[in-house]
Amino acid sequence: MDLCTDVVLHSYVRLARNIAGWKYFSRLTGPEVGALNLQQGEAMDKLPEFIFRSLDELSFSKRQLMVENNIINPESIVSSGKYIATSQDLKPVVIFNEEDHIRIKCFVKGLDLFSAYTFCSDVEKKLHTVFDFQNHPKYGYLTSSLDDCGTGIHLYVTMFLPGLSLDGKLDDFFRTADASGVQIKGYVDTKDSIPKGSIFLIENQMAPGNSAIDVLTRMNDIYTRIVDMERDSRNHIMETKRDDVEDRVMRSYGIIKYCRKLTIWDALELIADIKLGVCTGILNDVPTDLDSLFIRMQKYHVLSAAMASEWDKDDVDVDKMRSVQLRRELGIKEAEIG
Repeated sequence: MDLCTDVVLHSYVRLARNIAGWKYFSRLTGPEVGALNLQQGEAMDKLPEFIFRSLDELSFSKRQLMVENNIINPESIVSSGKYIATSQDLKPVVIFNEEDHIRIKCFVKGLDLFSAYTFCSDVEKKLHTVFDFQNHPKYGYLTSSLDDCGTGIHLYVTMFLPGLSLDGKLDDFFRTADASGVQIKGYVDTKDSIPKGSIFLIENQMAPGNSAIDVLTRMNDIYTRIVDMERDSRNHIMETKRDDVEDRVMRSYGIIKYCRKLTIWDALELIADIKLGVCTGILNDVPTDLDSLFIRMQKYHVLSAAMASEWDKDDVDVDKMRSVQLRRELGIKEAEIG
């Protein structure tokens, strides 16, 4: 099976469910939140394979890591009444009381939506033994967002599209995507709203349909067409602009070797150029999982890795740490000066 990992970093599936007999979480009063939490805890006690705990029990830095891993929303860091359930034997995580009472989330490598959905569905079946879900005979699963109502499924893939960018075809891609009914945004939120590193999140806008499989099939077809477009553009730029692509890749390699500081935005662009070099055969023997670097170069991942070494917690320069860590991950020796 072709997971298209040269184009697709990972696939994400989320199932939203709400517990029968309760208002949506945002409409609950403080005492009602406490009562809901109590019911959720008592229900999860019947599923001993899950570890069920409050996000408040986790340190601020651990919650920040979860945000950078797209496990929880940034708002969940500071708001109360949020819980998480995990299992060693099951890949998805379950988040309680973000916007919906229950959200089952799963990430898998490459273009593999159906596997991610199967993992989520298996967890949903276990949860359904202890929870009754709001399900209207006409409208399907009822969720806090109208976009998720019906099947209750939300999905996206993270796609690496430097070929379309360098080939001048991004505008055509955006028009095609818009006509297909999908939403596109950058991988990491930026102040100028410009995606960095040619990395895009491409997600379904609406979730109604006869079944989740209908949504998955339609979106998988859209993603496959985008993969084909990107590969065609890469072939074209390597035929017509190979020197320019090689120059771009090797300049980025040199910046990584010589730089002393890197912002997250710089790092995303540089890692993207290194990945482009690997995908096009310009670079060989890069000793790391490049896709994970797009996550691990974010602030709290950098801090988490660096604090186990010689860095002083009271005097840290994250941009300096990031440059050192990126070289270490890529096996690039820092250039000496003087």
